[in-house]
Amino acid sequence: MTSFQLFCILTVIFTLQNGIKATISCPQECQCTIEGLNFLVDCSNQGLTQLPVFDYKLVHLLDLSNNKFTKFPLNVRELQGLEYLDISYNQLSTLPENAFHGMTSLKVLDLSYNNISYWADIHPNTIFAQTNQLMELSLAGNQFTSMTSLDQNLLLMSKSLTLLDLRNCQISKVTGDYIFMGMERLEKVSFRGNPLHTITDLYSDTLLEIDLSGCKLEILSPTLLEGLSKLISLNLNHNSRLSLQNGQRFVKSLSEVVHSMTLKHLDLSYCNMENIELEGFPNLTTVSLSFNMINYLYRDSFTHNRRLEVIDISANSISHITPDTFKYLPNLKHVDLSYNTLSTLDRDMFKNNFLLKTVNLARNYIQKLMRLTSSSLTKLNVSGCEIISLDRDTIGNLPRLIELDLSHNLISKLPSYLRSNALQSLNLQNNRLMKVNNETFYQLPELTQLNLVGNRLTSTLKRETFKENRFLHKIWLGDNPWICDCERTDFYDFYQYLTEPPVKIADRNNLKCYSPEESYGKYWETACYLKWYPNERNFGLTEKIWIGIISARQTRMRLQQEALLNAPDPREVSPPDYEVAIRMPKPLFSSLDELSTRRSKRKRRTQKNGDENETEREENVEFSLRRQRFRSEEVLSPRTSRVPPRLHPFELEALERSREIEDIYAYSPQSPLEELEEFRTFDSQNASPYTKRRGEDNRRASPFKRRDTERLNKQKIADRIASVEEIPDLAPNIDDNDDDERNIKPSNIASIVCQIRQSKENLLSNEPKPGPSMSPEASKCLEEEFKLMDEALKINTDMKNESSNTATGSIKTLNSSSSSSNEIEVISSEDIERVSTGQEFIVIDRQNNR
Repeated sequence: MTSFQLFCILTVIFTLQNGIKATISCPQECQCTIEGLNFLVDCSNQGLTQLPVFDYKLVHLLDLSNNKFTKFPLNVRELQGLEYLDISYNQLSTLPENAFHGMTSLKVLDLSYNNISYWADIHPNTIFAQTNQLMELSLAGNQFTSMTSLDQNLLLMSKSLTLLDLRNCQISKVTGDYIFMGMERLEKVSFRGNPLHTITDLYSDTLLEIDLSGCKLEILSPTLLEGLSKLISLNLNHNSRLSLQNGQRFVKSLSEVVHSMTLKHLDLSYCNMENIELEGFPNLTTVSLSFNMINYLYRDSFTHNRRLEVIDISANSISHITPDTFKYLPNLKHVDLSYNTLSTLDRDMFKNNFLLKTVNLARNYIQKLMRLTSSSLTKLNVSGCEIISLDRDTIGNLPRLIELDLSHNLISKLPSYLRSNALQSLNLQNNRLMKVNNETFYQLPELTQLNLVGNRLTSTLKRETFKENRFLHKIWLGDNPWICDCERTDFYDFYQYLTEPPVKIADRNNLKCYSPEESYGKYWETACYLKWYPNERNFGLTEKIWIGIISARQTRMRLQQEALLNAPDPREVSPPDYEVAIRMPKPLFSSLDELSTRRSKRKRRTQKNGDENETEREENVEFSLRRQRFRSEEVLSPRTSRVPPRLHPFELEALERSREIEDIYAYSPQSPLEELEEFRTFDSQNASPYTKRRGEDNRRASPFKRRDTERLNKQKIADRIASVEEIPDLAPNIDDNDDDERNIKPSNIASIVCQIRQSKENLLSNEPKPGPSMSPEASKCLEEEFKLMDEALKINTDMKNESSNTATGSIKTLNSSSSSSNEIEVISSEDIERVSTGQEFIVIDRQNNR
């Protein structure tokens, strides 16, 4: 085909694709793509219950999986040219008899993981009568419980079907001789993952592969496979109680064991078999017996299987192998004996296997590798076998050995003049090599790859070590504790050998120094660059950037390692106890977010309540923070607060007097009548202690703020008294509606005196004079008032007598016909001196500052 013809074909295809795209309208629920000349529609995972409407009928692939179809969409038959239909993971329980009529192009049908339980519900005789090109059918994950040919109406019929998938159903029995007779071209069938425990003889002239893995088979009929004349592969793995010889170690004839004259591939892994039961398969070429319980390999283990090419007996418990075990297997190519318990091997075990290519002995207990003999072996794996030493002629009788894997062993020294004329790859990774002689690799002329990673090499090798290895082009030397002695010429010379074209070092990034200390963790070139190239000062931009990056990386790694080495052991540093930790200073805020949150809240409060309330709220917040901060300390050590301070006796007396005075300032008795009146006049919006909108007059201040307020009130009272020259008597005939607080009639004295404690209004008046209009209740209130005033006077008199600063004071009394404050304050001697008035008593209204 010329290039012009190819160009014409590609042009036609491209034109057709563009024409198809221009005429296609994809359903809204689906995704449409075009691959070549095929139109693909994906409607999966959409929760569909009905098939979308297709304007374009030429669909090649339709995916309806993971939807909610309960009935098969019959309008799918309108899609011409449909080759692949996936309607898996739906809720179909039945299929109509004419479900696929007219679908002559259908090749793959996936009905897996639906709710089909009975063969009769899908009409197996006639449902695929018109699908002449159907090749693959999947019914996996449905609820079939059996498969039988006893009822002819339940036989699955198809003239073109080649693959039948019945995985993970609930099939426990397969009975009847003709279950596959209705499928004339069937080649593969899978019963994997079914609870199958009974299966009768099978017959088919076309069946090539059968999968019975993961079932519950125990004893099989000896004639099970006789009717499968073309059977090639049989998978029986993960049948934990399987026996092909009815539990017999030795058999007399093939009629006593399961047999097949055509079977070539057999998988018996994970079956817990203790013996090798392969007498009934003379033409077997590949067998897998891994992960069983086989202990020994006898001379006759493979006597009846002389055509074996691949044997996998890994992960068993084999501790002994007879020298003649593999002698009669002339076609043997690959043997896997890894993960067993072998300790010794006969040197002539593989001598007669002239086609043998690979032997895997990894993960055994061979402490010393003996001299094996094989004229064809090309690959030998003895990794992880705890080998301590090697003989110089260990591989001398393996003339065609190309690859030798000795990794993950305990080899500390290599023999000189290790001989092999064909060895190309030698893997010595993760051993204990401390030194490599110059003569070790002299007689390995074909060596191309050498792996020395993860050993204990400290001194660098020499160029002469690989003098005879002309084809060596890959060397791995990383993860060794190299001593970077940059002054040594052989060190520089070996580095030049590794890096000069063609570059031989395969893991250059892992070539690092372990010592001296200043070079720890650095690459060879970085540690010795200034000493190796002292005259090169004109670096290019790329070299400077590269050297800077490497130096920074190495410095960071070194600092991190030093930090780990110098870090204190957390087991030696005990954390502080709870009492010490609770007394440690605590920040006002734990994060910037908390600080910004506080600021925003404060701003909102300022806008809401005004500037006058902002200062008081901030002080309250600070006080609450201090309380929160020290609350745990107070709870932790309450005993400290109970211990009295060590003070002088005079200081103790002064402290007790000051506490009594504070109690007088802070509290005053309140009569039941006052409490009743306060409850009657309670304002839920302005005076509630449980809301933010508390009235300013009724707000309870903190103890610290209360003292400051009291000091300020004293000063205001003193200023007001100084401005008062004379207090007139109450006029007896003033109207009740007058707003002046001194113009009150004597007839209303009783009610005013009882209300004055709640309304917080102090009225200044002369000494009360009881009149005929005064009621008994008013007289009782006045008597209580005078008692309280007498008690306050006595306390004030005692305090003045004991004080060193003598001063005269006067107290004004409140007339009983006017009012009296619900709280009585006693002014100190200093305040009395500032007043300088001739009166005797002062009654103070703290709320109104009068």
